[in-house]
Amino acid sequence: MLFQNFKKYKKNTALISNLSKIITYEDIDNQYQIIKKKITKRSLILLISENTPGLIVNYTTLLKNDCIIQLVDSKTKLSEIKNLINLYKPNFICSSDSWFEENKSIGINLVNVYNSFQTSIHRTSYAKNTKCHNSLSILMPTSGSMGSKKYVRISKKNIYQNTKSILTYLKLNQRDRSITSMPFCYSYMLSVINTHLESGGSIFVTDETIVQNRFWESFQQNKITNFNGVPYHYDILLKLGLSKVFKKNLRFLTQAGGKLDNIKARKIFYFCKKKKTSFFTMYGQTEASPRMSYLPFKYNLKKIGSIGKEILGGKIFLIDKNNKKINKSKEIGELIYKGDNVCMGYAYNHKDLLKGDLNNKVLKTGDLGFFDDDKFYYIVGRKSRIIKIYGNRFNLDDIEEQLLKKNIHVACKNFNDKLTVFSTKKYTKKKLLKNIYKIIPLSKINIDIQFIIKIPRHSNGKIDYKNINLKYD
Repeated sequence: MLFQNFKKYKKNTALISNLSKIITYEDIDNQYQIIKKKITKRSLILLISENTPGLIVNYTTLLKNDCIIQLVDSKTKLSEIKNLINLYKPNFICSSDSWFEENKSIGINLVNVYNSFQTSIHRTSYAKNTKCHNSLSILMPTSGSMGSKKYVRISKKNIYQNTKSILTYLKLNQRDRSITSMPFCYSYMLSVINTHLESGGSIFVTDETIVQNRFWESFQQNKITNFNGVPYHYDILLKLGLSKVFKKNLRFLTQAGGKLDNIKARKIFYFCKKKKTSFFTMYGQTEASPRMSYLPFKYNLKKIGSIGKEILGGKIFLIDKNNKKINKSKEIGELIYKGDNVCMGYAYNHKDLLKGDLNNKVLKTGDLGFFDDDKFYYIVGRKSRIIKIYGNRFNLDDIEEQLLKKNIHVACKNFNDKLTVFSTKKYTKKKLLKNIYKIIPLSKINIDIQFIIKIPRHSNGKIDYKNINLKYD
């Protein structure tokens, strides 16, 4: 299990923020001693996540107490949270004091049992433990839908093995210090938190974003040694100027959550080489807890565009349309991953929490790719109509369906890792964006509206996606 060595690092700084004092590993362990007397082991905890030190303290102490953590973003609508409570029947709800204050109308009986660091844990009406499989540890949402009903069931072994593998190739130590560049309910950010706290390092906790000056002031003042981001982050960073934001103390950069443009990847590589630091491209999915492969820095140019090779303890291979293993280089097939970090399966309600491992350590990623003569892997697309942005996956068919319910007829595709929406001039750009924002939490920079004369269709009336492209402009 994670976080069993906090006494070893007791005087080390664990968490820092602009809003509170330094929190040491000893402080966290002291909170654990209190938690374990108030919260029964194997309790199901719905954790309303925000980037605050208090909630990360609660996450670590509850996990250490062998509870099951169900993560949900604090930006999720209250109605959707109520729905999740009805579906999963959590024994406790953990959130910031401010969230509870703002959501007094939650409408369920809650009893406050614990307060610390501006956070609270409340007992629900489901006081008796909801039955969960003994291996279950974390429930992670699967997509960009903040109130997603579908959760990935991650075991103690899954999260521990993946954390250890990441620690191995990043060589994290007690001197490393990172910053919350993403919400901690994202699997990518959660892995950063897990690895740093497992190694005795530190996390600067902030809800500020990389477009805010205060973020970079905190970055420099607190001597952050690494930065972790998705392609969107690096688009912004290159515009800001890498040398302006990364001045001192930087040991490495990591990137996951989608493919980074090769030209931009080269710029980052040469910057890191000049600074005598490293840049790691990583590949993963929430279902893999979340890492499956990484590209070592020395191969950044030679193997540009590659996701690298499997992490320690994992195995990657490809299968063809007939589910037969592909042994020839450059031949495209579906990427399959096998390892101890592959999740137990999915959950749609509390009954699913009793299920054991349904995957047998094997994950069919849905990604299409190939390997070269040196067995480095490359992703070329998705088997299904899924777009991946910010490390989150969105179903293009679902977006079209939701817009159709509003009597808006469009065709959605993925161009250059953007949601590209093709429409006739029947609708204005303003109307399209307004309705898209209601469906998916994306910014304008990730949505491209293209107006075409007519949406091409097959004889059966279905959209002809292959013949939709920019030539229709």
